[in-house]
Amino acid sequence: MKRFLKTGFCALALMLSTTAAHAITCAGVEARVNSRTSSLQASVLATIQTRQAALVAQELLERQRLLSAVKVLTMQMAQSSQQEIVSNLAVSKAMGQTIVEQSIADQTREAIRDYGNTGFNACGLVEAGYRVDEALNTADTARGAITTEIAERHAIRTREDYDRESQRWFEEAQSGDAPSAAALFSGDADEARRYISMVMGPPRAPRADEGVGGSIDRAIALRDIARQSVTAYVLAEIASSQRVEVALRDMTREWLGEDGGEAWFATQAASPARAVLLDTARIEAANVAMKANSVRRVMLEEMALSTFALAYADRLTEGGN
Repeated sequence: MKRFLKTGFCALALMLSTTAAHAITCAGVEARVNSRTSSLQASVLATIQTRQAALVAQELLERQRLLSAVKVLTMQMAQSSQQEIVSNLAVSKAMGQTIVEQSIADQTREAIRDYGNTGFNACGLVEAGYRVDEALNTADTARGAITTEIAERHAIRTREDYDRESQRWFEEAQSGDAPSAAALFSGDADEARRYISMVMGPPRAPRADEGVGGSIDRAIALRDIARQSVTAYVLAEIASSQRVEVALRDMTREWLGEDGGEAWFATQAASPARAVLLDTARIEAANVAMKANSVRRVMLEEMALSTFALAYADRLTEGGN
């Protein structure tokens, strides 16, 4: 049986090989080959087209993905640049604001240092200056009031005036209550008037004589009145100017204080240049005021000494005659 099958298989293979060999040489083979070639070509072309379409689709997809990635990257870069610009602007603004605030703080601190300190005890010195100014303005008025009252008390026109004023002068002189020269420096205007009136002496009796005797007596009376007027003016000026002296001493005491000026020296050492200059200007102004008052006092002394010398010379002349 096995031998039969093997023999049949060999016979079939032979027949097939004979048919294939016969087909190659048979008519119509080219048509079948061409048909098969065309079918294969179509199949290959279809496969290529399919692959090409898939490749193009894949390429478009990749391109779109790439463009999308580039777009996202560009937006990210733009956003980053914008954020960086905004951050730089914010930093610049903050830095500029900090610089401005620091500059304002420095200027404020310098202004407080330069202008906040007005020197040593500025308010007290200003008040003392007002007191000096008030004393200067009222000194002339006070002197005028004293001299006016003295003139009225010694302006004797009638015998009744003479008797009244003489009696009052003598009673005051004999009472032992007459003020001393200290009244001129006490600041009490009433006591100063009493002392000046006492120095002026008793009033002069009026003379009604006519002729040469009356003229001589009138000349002597006018001379005495002139001397008394100078005396009254000088003494009244001393009494009225005492308030100026006191005001100037009070102003000087503002710097000296109770410690001899230690507080003033310490304040000057710790004060800026402007405060030192202001205090120096105040001290110089006080010195000028005191110097002017001293010059005025020297002028009064010169006038009083001149009047005394003239009266002394007159007395010597009268004695010699």
